[in-house]
Amino acid sequence: MTFEIRKMETDEEIRGKAYVHWKSWQETYPGLIDQNYLNALTLEKCEAIAYRWPDNILIAAAEGNVIGFCGCGQCRDEDMQDTGEIFAIYVLQEYQGRGIGFALMQAALDLLAYDRMVLWVLQGNKKAIRFYQKCGFSFDGCGKDILLGSAVREVRMIKERDHRMDHMFEEFDFNAKPEKLITEINGMKLPEDYLSFMREHNGGEGPIGRNNYGCFYRLEELEEVSEEYDVQNSWPGYVVIGSDMGGELWAYHPEKKIYCQIDSSNISDDTYHTVSASFEEFLINMDQELEG
Repeated sequence: MTFEIRKMETDEEIRGKAYVHWKSWQETYPGLIDQNYLNALTLEKCEAIAYRWPDNILIAAAEGNVIGFCGCGQCRDEDMQDTGEIFAIYVLQEYQGRGIGFALMQAALDLLAYDRMVLWVLQGNKKAIRFYQKCGFSFDGCGKDILLGSAVREVRMIKERDHRMDHMFEEFDFNAKPEKLITEINGMKLPEDYLSFMREHNGGEGPIGRNNYGCFYRLEELEEVSEEYDVQNSWPGYVVIGSDMGGELWAYHPEKKIYCQIDSSNISDDTYHTVSASFEEFLINMDQELEG
């Protein structure tokens, strides 16, 4: 499935955003907020909100329909000067797990270009919290009670821009965008932060950071690469996504949710290194290992 991230502009897009708002609340918040308040949030109310506040809304569109959106702007908190804020980010449930949320988040971060970003999330919304943590947000200890029919607790999360990524792909030769976004290889789900990168570039080859060089394989090449290196037998559970074009393979383990480098000349546990929890962290760690 292919999708596009763009600014909301047309009446059709505004109505589509309103539908995602309404539908996502019905899918997400039962059991988290007062059901009477949720029942009172009609599609018509969401359309009124969408028309009243149309600025700084990014939408994800596929096959002519709005399937997600993100609202962002300058932070409203008095103790957060020169800070951006993610006001809302939603993707329809049937489209989740395909990198759309990550793509919306990255587009919002690029649009605002603040060094610090914050967002507020319901304390019990564990799925959203996990997603924000994968995007690099962490709790800063602030919380507040808001009324959504009855009192609920919101907690604040914060992300500081990592400037080590600013020039990571400055001279990298990217491939063209993929015609189709492949999300699974050999029955193993690819991570959303990696897919967010691949949907824009579909890999490529060149310098990565100050010290590294290598390639990320095209999505449509991953099964062939897996067969070439006999990955399922040599390193079961891993998906090879790139290499330094020497002896090191770059891989992801969906069950362990880690990125790492693998010494392709050996088959043993001690060949795994540069273990990282996110795609950005993996790139930074590889570059730092090669310094000096």
